[in-house]
This record gives sequence, C-alpha cells and structure tokens, in this order.
Amino acid sequence: MLKQYYSYFVQQARLWWWVLCILFLAFLSGFVQYEKSLQNQLEQLETEHLNTLSSANSYFSRELGDLRNSMRLVASHLQDLITRTDKSANQVEEVFKKVGGTLPRVSQIRWMDLHGNELFRTNFTGLETKNVTPQELQNKQHRAYFKKISQTLPGQLILSKINLNVENGQIIHPFEPTVRALIHSPPTHPLGEGYLVVNFRLTSLFSYLATLSQTTTGLLIAYDDHSWLLHSDKALEWSSDLKTKPASLPINNPRLWEPLRTNTAVSVKLADEGNVYSANHTRIRYSEKKGDSERIFFIAQTPASHYGHMVERALLPALITGSLVFLLGCILLYREISLGLALQKLTTELN
Repeated sequence: MLKQYYSYFVQQARLWWWVLCILFLAFLSGFVQYEKSLQNQLEQLETEHLNTLSSANSYFSRELGDLRNSMRLVASHLQDLITRTDKSANQVEEVFKKVGGTLPRVSQIRWMDLHGNELFRTNFTGLETKNVTPQELQNKQHRAYFKKISQTLPGQLILSKINLNVENGQIIHPFEPTVRALIHSPPTHPLGEGYLVVNFRLTSLFSYLATLSQTTTGLLIAYDDHSWLLHSDKALEWSSDLKTKPASLPINNPRLWEPLRTNTAVSVKLADEGNVYSANHTRIRYSEKKGDSERIFFIAQTPASHYGHMVERALLPALITGSLVFLLGCILLYREISLGLALQKLTTELN
C-alpha cells in the first residue's frame, strides 16, 4: 500500500508543491508563534526595566535636589547662630557641631578663606563628632571644587562632582561616595567673605540603589562617559577615583553607548555579550551656569543567560504550533493522494 502511495506521489508534480507549501506554512506558523511568545516576554521584561529605571532616576534626582535645599538651610542656620556668638574658634566649632550633628548625611563642615585655607573643619562619623585642630587644617587651593567656587559671585551655590571621600590624600574605607556643596558667602557674613563647604555622604543613596537590582534585572549607573558609580562587577566601580584600569560605559558597553550618545533612552536592546539593556539618564547640575552639568545613565541589565531561557520558552510553543500545522498538512496530503488513487482506480475499471 505504501509503495502504491509513494509511486503515485512521485508521479504527481503538483503534490511536490503541496509538500513545499506545507513545509513553508509549518515554518511560518512556528516562526510567528515564536516571535509572539518572545515579544510577550520582552514586554514583561521592558515593564520590569522601566520600573527599575524610574525608581532609580526619581530617587537619585530627589536626593540631589534635597541636598541643594539642605545646603541653603544649613548656610542660613549657621550664619544666624554664629552671629549670636563672639565668633571665637571654640564658639564657631560648637555651632558647626550643633548643626551638623542633626543631619545624618553630613560628614564634614568647613569654612575656607578666599585663598583656600581651611579655618574651621568639623568631621562627623556615625555618632562621633571631631573638631580638627589648627595644625591639621589644610589648603584646598589645588582642588577642582575650590577653583570653581572661587570664580563665582557671593551667594552662589555649586555642587562638586560625585567621588569617593578622601582625607590626607587617602581614600576612606569603606568607600564613602560624597558630593560637596559650596556657597560663596558675602563680606557681610559674620566670618567675612569666604566659602562654606559641606560634605554630604551618599552611602545610603547608593545602598538603596543597589537594592533595586533583582535576579533578572540588575541596575548599573554610569557617570557620563568616564566611570561607573554602580556595576555588577565591583572591580569596575570608581575607576577614575581609584586610579585602576579605565572602565566606563563606552569602554565596557560600546554597542549600548552608541545609541545613548544621541538618544535620551534605549528600551530592551540586545547589546554587548548578549545581555539585554534598557537605559535612560538624568543630568546632575553643578551650578546655575549654562552647560555646567553631566549625565548620569541608569541602565537596567538582564543577563544573556536569562535571555537564553526566554528564547527556550518561546521555542516550545513555536515547535508545537509548527508540528500541528505540518501534521494537518500531511493529513490533507494523504487525503489528496487517497482521492487520486481512488479516481485512478475508478477510471481504470470504467475503461
């Protein structure tokens, strides 16, 4: 019987077209099902990415905005309290201790003269408060933030770049991500014209941002094009501060960096090392001066291994769909051959 069917099949050229159509339809239906299934998973992943990025971006921006407000309040409060004292070193240091001790994020309050000399400095470490002796005070004329504040007018506020806190040329361990807020005080200030500098530790900020990483979505934070603030590979973080091997978004993720150079955001993009990325950015504004800002990129990363599992999950329904279409085609082909043989037999009998 099979030989009879095969012989008829070989003789009918139109049936070869049937086979080609069946194979094509089976492949097409399987491919459409695969794309649909994978797209559904990617949409769920995109939602997860967007939630992570939105939380990170809004929290980061809110924290930096609060720092500016806090700095204005600290400066005003210090000025009021110092005005009521005899402005002696002990009295000024006590005011610094009183105000800074109420703000858990403050790690240091300093007063510098116009030449970068520290006149007063109080350090805050946990519950410990320490006034620095005159012998330990330093000249900060060489630091970038002093050069910047010295070019401002009285009353203006600036922020420094985010970096690791350094004391006496040594990076503090464990790392303390820090931003310095500086105000140029006018000559009418009770301490005279100078610069109030408040160091805000960002340890709690980065600790919170690290908790946003999940099993399938990790959060990376890039400081424009020159360093990583947060990365799954800790060896890449703070490379510019630690003077380690250069690491940055363009260096470690060139395929992701290219669209981010000209776009404000990227959504669910398959990029370097087979990982899936979504990204957006905010700008950290250092002063009111136009263009005095840098981008902070927030990147949601899903590892290639998880993307591979997504592909596998999409393949199963695709294979089932393609197989069902192929089976249905084979049934129709069998029926067509059967009808052809029956018609052939009937024609022979009639002749």
